[in-house]
Amino acid sequence: MNEKSIKNVLDLAQELRSNNIRFFFHDYDRWMTSTDIDISLNSDDITNFHKIMTKNEFKLLSKFPPWKLFYVKYQNGDIIFFDTHLDAYEGVSKDILFPNSSNYFLDENKQLFYYIYRISIGQPCLIEIISPFVYYLEYLLRTLFLYPERIKYSAVLTDRWFYDLNTSPNASNNIVKFLNKLLPKPSLVVYLYNDIDVLITRKPDHPKSDLERQLASFNEIENIFDLKIKSGNKGEVINEIMDRIIKLL
Repeated sequence: MNEKSIKNVLDLAQELRSNNIRFFFHDYDRWMTSTDIDISLNSDDITNFHKIMTKNEFKLLSKFPPWKLFYVKYQNGDIIFFDTHLDAYEGVSKDILFPNSSNYFLDENKQLFYYIYRISIGQPCLIEIISPFVYYLEYLLRTLFLYPERIKYSAVLTDRWFYDLNTSPNASNNIVKFLNKLLPKPSLVVYLYNDIDVLITRKPDHPKSDLERQLASFNEIENIFDLKIKSGNKGEVINEIMDRIIKLL
C-alpha cells in the first residue's frame, strides 16, 4: 500500500474512533504492506460505521456471511479491501478468527459447529465427511447474493472462490474433489500463487506445513483456473487480470 493510501486509512481510523466506533485492526503491521485490511467491529456500531465508510467513498460489497461486512475502494492506485468481522470485538483471538488447527471443529470452547458434531459423538471420521458440505453450502449461499449484482452490473468480482472448501484441514480429500465438480463456476477464475518461501515472509506466523498443504491442494485442481499468475509486481498483476476481464465484456 502506498503512503497516501496508508495515511487515508489512518485518517479513516481516527474518524471512526472520534465517533466512538469500537473496532481494532488485525495484523496492524501486515496491512500496511498490502491492501487487504481485517478489522473487528462491535455489532452495535454497524449503522454509524456504515455511514462513515460510505462518506469516505467505500462501497459495501456484501453482508454475507452474516458475521461479516465487506467494503472496497479504489484509491491512489490501490484497491483497498476491508474485511470486517462482527461480534468479535471483545476478547477476540487470532486462533478463533483464523483457525488452522485440525482440532478446531472438535473444540467446545470455540463453539463453531461443535454441537452439530456432538450429535455424531464427535467422531473425527464424521467431521471429515460433514465439514466439506458445510463449506459447500456456505459457498452456495454466498453465490446467491452475487446474482442481483450480476444483473445490475456488467462484471462482478469476488474474492476467495471456494477457498475454504479446498483448504480446510478437516475435509476429506475425495469429497472435496467431488464437490468441486458441482460448484457453480464464474466466467473467469484467477489463481494468484507464489513460492512457499515468499508466502512465509508475508505471513511469518502461519505454519509452513499448512501453506504447503494448501498449495498442493490447489495444484491438484489447477486445470479449473482460467488464469494462473505469480503474485509479483502488483501493477502488472492487476493489468493482466483487467485485460482478461475486459475481453469477456
